Amino acid sequence: MTNEEAYMQQQDADIRQQEAFIRQQIGQGKQPFLVPDGYFEQLAQRVMQRIDDSMPQADMQPLQVAADRQPSRRTAWHTWLYAAACAVVLLVMSATLLFRQQPEAAPLEAQSESTYMDEAVDYAMIDNNEIYACLSE
Repeated sequence: MTNEEAYMQQQDADIRQQEAFIRQQIGQGKQPFLVPDGYFEQLAQRVMQRIDDSMPQADMQPLQVAADRQPSRRTAWHTWLYAAACAVVLLVMSATLLFRQQPEAAPLEAQSESTYMDEAVDYAMIDNNEIYACLSE
């Protein structure tokens, strides 16, 4: 038997012992909590009644807004100001993206081949003298 199996058996025995202790304290099939008959059938109704009782009763009139009311000059001015600010931000971001200088990239084949060779030489820890000796043979 491995250590893991022994540990699992010990845990299982501990759990069974704890369950037996709980059953002994409570009693088998005995309910530790008592609830009056019909408690849960009327619970939702009682909760809703308490909510209604706690809410202040007020004369709720719908808010009337005049349909012919024109926005004030200040409100119209703010709207145009916000629209202009958004337009400026959009123009600045567009200009930044369009006119950004892209660095010229080396040809992909030459770059990847030299990078591969450099990494291989570094990994093998070969210096220039060993490369020359290998090529001259």
